[in-house]
Amino acid sequence: MAVVNHVDKPPALLPHPLRTAGARAHAPPQLIPCLIASTNARRRRLLRAVAEERAWQAILCRDAGELLAAVRQRRVPLLVIDLPDSAAADYAAMRRAVETARPLSGGLLAVLGLGADGLEEIWARGLGAWIYVNQASDRRHFLPLFDDARWLVARADHERREGPAAAAPAASPADASQQAESA
Repeated sequence: MAVVNHVDKPPALLPHPLRTAGARAHAPPQLIPCLIASTNARRRRLLRAVAEERAWQAILCRDAGELLAAVRQRRVPLLVIDLPDSAAADYAAMRRAVETARPLSGGLLAVLGLGADGLEEIWARGLGAWIYVNQASDRRHFLPLFDDARWLVARADHERREGPAAAAPAASPADASQQAESA
């Protein structure tokens, strides 16, 4: 099972923040662009599907070169990097591309890895990664990533418009879910 921010509860139990209980009609959320870089075609498709389900406009990059080209063309609020296995030939190239892309992107950095020894997470956090997800293998592991990123982007936009002291949502979707379960 994947460990996401050291939360032991299954991510599939978290509520979808874009839906609310009741019959109130809401406008569909605005799509927010994000870059997803993965050398694995199956994982790229999976990440795109989850991102689009959570109202993100997924811009896909198949390798380190495409990632660098995409980051130079546009700034996005979320950069999702799916690192290949450390034994793969393109592992070092992807890490170098992330190191170059990070200062150019300006948004949240999420790194998905396979590092069993913790060094990969230390590397990602050293680059300013907002989240490191280890050993994630299916869509339920990625749902909280896209939900919480959307909440953080909305909060940052709100603070930019209203100022940091303005009232903003106090809890992320994951925090709200955990508070509801403990009550």
